[in-house]
Formats: sequence, structure tokens, C-alpha cells
Amino acid sequence: MEERYIAFFNIGRDPYEYVGNPNLKAEANNQFELGLNGKEVYTGALENFNFSVSAFYSIYENYIVGLVDESLTRKNMPNQPPVHPKVFRNLDDAYKTGFELSGELVFKSGIKLSTDLAYTYTQNEDLGESLPLSPPLVSRSRVEYENSKFWTGIYYNITADQENIAPSFGETRTPGYSLMDLKAGTTAIKNLNIGVGILNVFDKYYYSHLNFAFNNQADFTRQPITEPGRNFTIFINYNF
Repeated sequence: MEERYIAFFNIGRDPYEYVGNPNLKAEANNQFELGLNGKEVYTGALENFNFSVSAFYSIYENYIVGLVDESLTRKNMPNQPPVHPKVFRNLDDAYKTGFELSGELVFKSGIKLSTDLAYTYTQNEDLGESLPLSPPLVSRSRVEYENSKFWTGIYYNITADQENIAPSFGETRTPGYSLMDLKAGTTAIKNLNIGVGILNVFDKYYYSHLNFAFNNQADFTRQPITEPGRNFTIFINYNF
């Protein structure tokens, strides 16, 4: 079976009925990106320092988005909300910009410190709001140790509030959160890596801005999906 067009998304994804637009123009992304990578080697306790910096700017031409058209009424169960369908259309003025930073310190003792930061800003000038599904500012830090038989790590992630949202898409503000994971393992046996981990150590209640479902009931709101609380994991990797 091959689907040639859509009228609805899968259950739980979006309750709106969709109407096609044969006059849509092809979407184009004109992107400029600049990056720099580097490595410094030392002779003391610090073995090397690695870093990378990148920034980008994207201008969208004919960005395709589905917007509610209140002049139309849905054909399937027309009295059930949402009454008005979404119609695909092109946006004349939209852009995206952002940057990524990362750094890593590697010590001869086997300790490694690393961090990275990523941010994206989007804007739909036609509607005066962000583009849908824009990720928030995220920072990830790691403290790791490894020798010939053992490794361990502490991982700390910070995600900022996301207030740059697209109300026309049904988005709402998402609060930020911070998480800590602990992992350890052994590589004493050749080609075999055995490890354990505690994820979300402090059992934080949180949800991701990009992880959600739509409620197909009367209020048809965008509902966040909470992520797992504290959990334990055991893993085994074997390299052939």
C-alpha cells in the first residue's frame, strides 16, 4: 500500500484535518555556516585540549507549514473539534540561526572533562512567532575516567526554558530542567564492555519540548509526554 497524500496524521499526533494546496511552491533552504576546530597538545599532566565552534544562518524560501483556515469546515465529523482544518501554505519570510560550542580536556591520568552548548533561534516573520518545533538551549557536561580495565562517568545536562514558541502550531511554553546520569563499566575482557548506569539520578519530573502528543478529545490540546524518572540500566557490548 502506498499513500499518495494525507488527510490526517496518526492518532495522537495531530487531531486536525488537513487540506492540500496544489499551488504550493517548492521549499528551499539557503544556509551559511562557519566552523572552527582545533587541538592543542601539551607535555605536562594535561595531554590535550580539543575544541570546536560553529555558527549558521538559514533563510527559508517558501517554507511549508499547515495553518488553521477558519473559512473551511472539516469534512469528517464536522461538529467535532477542531472544526476548522489546516491548509498547507508557503511562508514568505522565515529564518533560523544558531551556534554550537564544545570543549574537551584530556589528562594523562585518564580523566577527561568535556562540555558542549547548542542553541537555535527561529522566526516566522509572516506570523510574528517562532517556527514550530524549535529546540531550546541545551548544555551537556561530562566528567569521565578510563584506564585499561575500568571506566566511569558523571553526565550533567541542562535544558533551558523554551519560550520561543509557535502558537499557530499549538505550542506552549516548556519549562527547563537539569539531569544527572552516572555510568560505570569494565573492559577487562578483550572486545567486551560491560556497564551499569543510573539515569535521572535525582528522579526529576520533566518533559522535552519536542516530545508531545495531541489529545484527540474535545479540547484537542497539545499534551507534553513526561520522560522516564530514575531508572537503572545494564548493558553489554561486544566488538567482533
